[in-house]
Amino acid sequence: MFGVVVAAALLASAGAAWVAVEVRSSADPASTVVPSATPTPEPTATQPPTPTPTPTAVTLLTGEPVSASVEAARRGLRPVAVMMDNAPGAFPHAGLDRADVVIEALVEGGITRFFAVFHSKEAQRIEPVRSARTPFLYWALEYDAIYAHVGSSDAPGDANASAQIYEWGVADLDMAGVAPGAYFRDPDRPAPHNVVTSTGELRLASESLGYDHAPKIEPWRYRTGSAVAGAIVVPSVQIRLAEWSGTEIRWDWDAASGRYLRWQDREPHVDAETNKQLAFANVAVIFAPAYVADESGHVLIDTLGQGDAVILTGGQFIRGTWRKQTREARTRFYGPDGVEVRFAPGPTWIEVVDPSGTVQPR
Repeated sequence: MFGVVVAAALLASAGAAWVAVEVRSSADPASTVVPSATPTPEPTATQPPTPTPTPTAVTLLTGEPVSASVEAARRGLRPVAVMMDNAPGAFPHAGLDRADVVIEALVEGGITRFFAVFHSKEAQRIEPVRSARTPFLYWALEYDAIYAHVGSSDAPGDANASAQIYEWGVADLDMAGVAPGAYFRDPDRPAPHNVVTSTGELRLASESLGYDHAPKIEPWRYRTGSAVAGAIVVPSVQIRLAEWSGTEIRWDWDAASGRYLRWQDREPHVDAETNKQLAFANVAVIFAPAYVADESGHVLIDTLGQGDAVILTGGQFIRGTWRKQTREARTRFYGPDGVEVRFAPGPTWIEVVDPSGTVQPR
């Protein structure tokens, strides 16, 4: 069962108009010139050289245009992925507005955590950082990322993230292990919701541990223009990740900025540093079964294989599928025609929703 309730549907289409402009050139009428016996040559003006336009490229994880030199420099850096808290005591968050990709998924108790991936931009303050969980390791490998966290679940069984980080070869930056110097505690917040880091500190720690290399990742496909043929125009979507989750999420399309604005628990979700509401170019929904794996309540999620998906992009609502064949493979999204979806250039937020959850267009 697809698990999506559609409140209203309006087919959108887009066209393009081309205007041909004819440029004409005409010579001046001929005139009779009587040369002097000893003509004085006119001085030749020196023309400045025509500047060579700066070549443009696109960022690896957002598809946004940058200069070729900037793209080359960033492409040589591994993404930094940070495990962030989303319990009631975690607000306000800092740094999510600087992420290229954020993945939100369930953890124990029906709350969610964020897996924030930083590559095209640096973040001076990322807060609060929390402990690793098994489902997020699949995404750390998918993005070939340096994984920042504070401790890990270590209960015996399939949710033992502590052992899996080592066994699966995750580039580990654990505050409680190999990289304590990359973090500090915020004295103005209560523990455990007060661990702070930055991409700069994490990159320094990564260098000391020999994690640096160009990332092994293939980009998504991106488009120009806002329209997606055959998609439904939807101005707002409300999401609950599972029937047993109390977190209420809403995304509102803001046509003026070309971004989706995030709400959580009926309040604007704002960044602690800028006090601006979080805004993302795309929101993708993965439907994947989630289940409690042990007595500690740790949650595992079936994110290998394929399943139903919803993609919100350009103010439109697309029903499709997602696919991820291995832990290291990039999760990709396909429309109802089986063709890979082209995202709008910009940051993307991914919601991982259990089939008991809901995605309600409004």
